[in-house]
Amino acid sequence: MAKPKMPYILFWPETNLDIIVKSLQSMKNDQYNYYFDFLGHNLESDTVTLEDAYLEVYGMSREEYRKKLKENYEAYKNHLSEQFRIHREENELRKQRIHDVAKGVIPEDKMPIFEEAYEILCIRHPLSETIQLEFIEFIKYLNSSEFSLQEALAKYKRFMPRLTISNYDLLRCIKELSVHGSELYDILADEESVKRVNETIQTYQIAHNLDTLPGFKLPEPTEDELLTSYDIKRTTYALLGYSLSQNKDPEEMGLK
Repeated sequence: MAKPKMPYILFWPETNLDIIVKSLQSMKNDQYNYYFDFLGHNLESDTVTLEDAYLEVYGMSREEYRKKLKENYEAYKNHLSEQFRIHREENELRKQRIHDVAKGVIPEDKMPIFEEAYEILCIRHPLSETIQLEFIEFIKYLNSSEFSLQEALAKYKRFMPRLTISNYDLLRCIKELSVHGSELYDILADEESVKRVNETIQTYQIAHNLDTLPGFKLPEPTEDELLTSYDIKRTTYALLGYSLSQNKDPEEMGLK
């Protein structure tokens, strides 16, 4: 008498064929025959093997699949490298534009301080050219005869990031870059320094907890681990796409 079939429910979305096959094999029992629809291929716990699954789903052995996966991974890394290069060039152009504007407001001997402020703002607001320009305008305002402490406080809090993040270092730069920055600093420094101390304590606690673990060291991933991670990413997207579309062909989905 044939055992009743029971669908294998994928509770964790990130997976690949190795994980599915091993999961099905571990669930093999005398009561149910578990099955899973892997890109249109029905894999069953009673009969599935790793090599047969690769031949059925991808039309090649696992060794051949891993070899092709490595080729795809190298192409993927090259693509990322090119994207990073373009990103770096865009950042350099953005930085040059910002510095050209800053030179009309900030004296040459103060540019190293502006450089420090620029780096802080880049961390707080990545890819935001607007916030950099607003900062320069803010410094211009703090150097003008139109300065009002109340208005300066409003401007400061309007374009600064989340209030839970300390801006102590940025506030120090503002003080050194502007005539009236010291007035702003005197009011806000205590508030910002408290946040900074709390951040430092939290960072220290995290580092201390890691350092006290015996033999703690983040391991470097092996090439096989990197390939597996890449395979899981590709397969997860393919399974999601398969469940949402009518595309049944792994080759069209970029998996062959």
